Amino acid sequence: MPRSKKTQPDETLPSVSFPSAWHAMGDPRADSMVAKAVLVSALMDAIEARELTQTAAAELLGIPRPNLSRLCSGQFQSVTFDRLFDLLNKMGLGVRVTFQEGSAGVYVEQAAS
Repeated sequence: MPRSKKTQPDETLPSVSFPSAWHAMGDPRADSMVAKAVLVSALMDAIEARELTQTAAAELLGIPRPNLSRLCSGQFQSVTFDRLFDLLNKMGLGVRVTFQEGSAGVYVEQAAS
């Protein structure tokens, strides 16, 4: 049986990169979703650092465990920034919001401890 011949494309496609999957999909909420993802990641890090189970963390946060589970699995589109700030505060993390003139978009960074 003859081997199939591997062909090379005639042209190399240009490489395109995006800051996130939301940006790649053209989601108008992309900047906001990235910011929420950073906040949720900080929340998850705090839960892990305290070695809490999801059940214990949910109890501490005052939310049902299934809601925490959904949040930690990336289903946070409908969660408000206020709610995320509140959850972070309950884990002992402060939240600081700053504004930068001349810079569009939403940026969130976690301060070094």
